[in-house]
Amino acid sequence: MRTTSAGGYRSGYCGWAGLLVLAACSSGSSMSEAGSEVPDLLPTSDAAAADGGETPDAAIVSDAEDTSEVTESSVSDVVAPADGTRSAGFDVLVADQAIRVELTWTTPGDPDEQDEGVAVGTDLDLHIAHGTAATGSGFDGDGDGADDVWFHDPFDCYWFNPTPNWGSSDPAAKDDPAMLRDDADGAGPEVIAFGHPEGATYHVGVHFSQDNGFGGVLATLRIYLNGFVVAEHIDVQLTELDMWDAARVEWPSGKVTLVEAEGGGHQITANYKSPSL
Repeated sequence: MRTTSAGGYRSGYCGWAGLLVLAACSSGSSMSEAGSEVPDLLPTSDAAAADGGETPDAAIVSDAEDTSEVTESSVSDVVAPADGTRSAGFDVLVADQAIRVELTWTTPGDPDEQDEGVAVGTDLDLHIAHGTAATGSGFDGDGDGADDVWFHDPFDCYWFNPTPNWGSSDPAAKDDPAMLRDDADGAGPEVIAFGHPEGATYHVGVHFSQDNGFGGVLATLRIYLNGFVVAEHIDVQLTELDMWDAARVEWPSGKVTLVEAEGGGHQITANYKSPSL
């Protein structure tokens, strides 16, 4: 296991992150330390009531004008997990996004991060695992003697398991995550979101699957609650097969904790191979 202090931590971030910003960004963003807790966030309805019935003036970010409605997201790089391959043009229906996590990255060794195709860029994979994922997984990728949450289907949502069923069996409950975008050829974004999550602690992680000869990356992770960016990791250095255990999100409290390794820095395990490798 290795740790790194490269890359920043921030809470209260305001700005454009590849989405439509619906309200002006307020100033005064402040840095937070790894391992620190981001203050609990009111659910959208409570926040509006606390402000006289209007949404607070902050960076409100959304994919649609009304996030309370189910919207369709046409995705260019998503998954077809039945045969383990990725395909273009797979549409995903998602509800309003109580929790949304975005991963983007830059690859200094890639002269064209916008090209598309097989092995033409670096491949990072965003993961959100249910708090019960480690129970009985039988997989110990970091060698600490305990079962890991990552790659444990159906409790880990990632490209191979994009629409798991974690909560109610009623599809109208909309309490499960969905992978809205997967990028296998560089830069991202990769996006996983929930409509109405069940009460649990969710693990957020990133696996550097393949560098395809382009070398290391600088990864940025942003966590949104009810449309607000509440925490982010900026330009975290990763190399091929790194597994980065980045954050915990507790629901329904909305508490976000950025994970810190012993001795400081980011919690990154080197040479972390999925059970299929």
